[in-house]
Amino acid sequence: MNDKTTNETPLAKAVRLSGGQTALGNLIGRRQSTVRTWLLNGGKVPGEAAKDIEAALDGAVTREELRPEIFS
Repeated sequence: MNDKTTNETPLAKAVRLSGGQTALGNLIGRRQSTVRTWLLNGGKVPGEAAKDIEAALDGAVTREELRPEIFS
């Protein structure tokens, strides 16, 4: 694994795995600008969006990773 992926946030990982901000937004029914805002705010996504991301990526990024204070 390279340095770029070892320090990425769970949301950044989801963006990478999905193919970009627009692709992730499309998968979860959100706009690219919404995904970008989440990234700029430290990767904090709403709880419902965390569930949607987990489902869209078949668990490659979990809701617990995205929002441990809600789902752990």
